[in-house]
Formats: sequence, C-alpha cells, structure tokens
Amino acid sequence: ACGNRYIPFVAGAEWQYESSGAGLTSRFTRKLIDASVTGATSQDQFETLSGELTRTDRWECREGAVVVLSTAALAGVRTEGLSADLTITGNEGITLPPDPRPGDTWSQKVQYGGEVQVAGLRIAAEARLESNCRAVGFETVTVPAGTFEALRVECATAILTKITYPGVGPMEMPVSGTEINWYAAGVGWVKSSSTSSPGSPSETVLLSYRLP
Repeated sequence: ACGNRYIPFVAGAEWQYESSGAGLTSRFTRKLIDASVTGATSQDQFETLSGELTRTDRWECREGAVVVLSTAALAGVRTEGLSADLTITGNEGITLPPDPRPGDTWSQKVQYGGEVQVAGLRIAAEARLESNCRAVGFETVTVPAGTFEALRVECATAILTKITYPGVGPMEMPVSGTEINWYAAGVGWVKSSSTSSPGSPSETVLLSYRLP
C-alpha cells in the first residue's frame, strides 16, 4: 500500500524475530494491525523473563518513503509495573527512502516529551534520537527464514533520554552506536547487527514471516 520496496505495508503481515546479545536470547513477533497508503501501525510482542511486553509503533508513508514515529527506546512500551507515554514534539527526515540505492544517504531526528509511570510513580521524561544512514550495497543473507538478496544499510545513531525524578532532578541517559540492517525486497527487515555504548553487541534475525 505504501509503495516502499523494503517495508511491505500489508495489514495482517507478521514477522517473528530472535535477538541475541550479552549472553541472552529473546524472541518477539511484529504484526501490522492496520496499513494504508498513508501509514501503518505495528505491534511488537516480546517474550521476557517477567512476562510479555508489548510496544506499539506508528509508521508514516510519504510518497513511498517510510518514517517510523515511535523509535525512542521507551515510546509506546507497556508491561506490568511500567508504561511510557511519550509523544513526538519534533520530527525531521525519514527512516527509509522508497527505493534506496547503494551510495544513498539520509537521516532522521525525532524529539519526544511525556512521562513514564513506574510502580504508580509518574516521572517526567523526554528523549531525542538522531540517526544518519547510508545504503552500502546488496549482499546474500542467510537467516532461519531463508536466504535473501538483501540491501545492507548502515546507520550511526544517538539517543539521549532525560528522566526527572520528583525531588531529585533530571537524570540523563545517553546511548550511541552503529546499526547495520539488511532489507529484502517484498519481505522487509531480515537481519540486523548493532553495537552501542553503553551496551553489548547484539544481533537480530528473521525466523519466519507471513504476508497475506
């Protein structure tokens, strides 16, 4: 519906992924619960040690270019004892062009504001994300879901989250790193590899997918 080669906008589409890093392995399922020529809503369901965690993201389509509107670490998160309600206060750039070719570059800057609720305590929060990306070239990628000719995209990212505790003051949590994503035409995101500071290297692979 959107017209992007590498991110299918099809209501009911579903992808299952496995992520590994820091000695841990986890799985999550991404579903598109609605989709149109102007955008889509995805829901990620994570399997965690404390139960199931759900994150909802909104995707916007701008003449085939995709803009993810909930890419902050805490945006849209819901689980027992924790929720984050951050709304976008500024958004520039795109997440992925409609038909990126090797050598193309693009960027996205997003600002969020709102609050986080932890164990009933309401805490003011804000976040700023900046991502600068480059399409490198096509590579053959083998993951549990199959073997794909995929476009390699490298991004340098930086996220600054600020939380203001009542009576304590603001606490800043900066995270920066690099992320490599592989996208297969008509299928979507099939693999990623990332490093961050602070943090450990991680990898995500596509286990299975279903496109109605």
